[in-house]
Amino acid sequence: MDDDFIELCEALWREWLAHSLEVSPFVTSTFDMNATPEPYLSFNVGQQPLIALTTNPGATMAIQAR
Repeated sequence: MDDDFIELCEALWREWLAHSLEVSPFVTSTFDMNATPEPYLSFNVGQQPLIALTTNPGATMAIQAR
């Protein structure tokens, strides 16, 4: 896994949490910006963890809300 990608995902999370994530008007009109961004899931720890890129289709669940 490339460390740059993990750093990007963490930066997106921090910006979202701080209400400072800048996205296009398309994104704000299409997606729930109060729902947690889910760019990746990491399984296992070690030299070769499994990283799954995800999307968030569907309604926002309470546990995903800001």
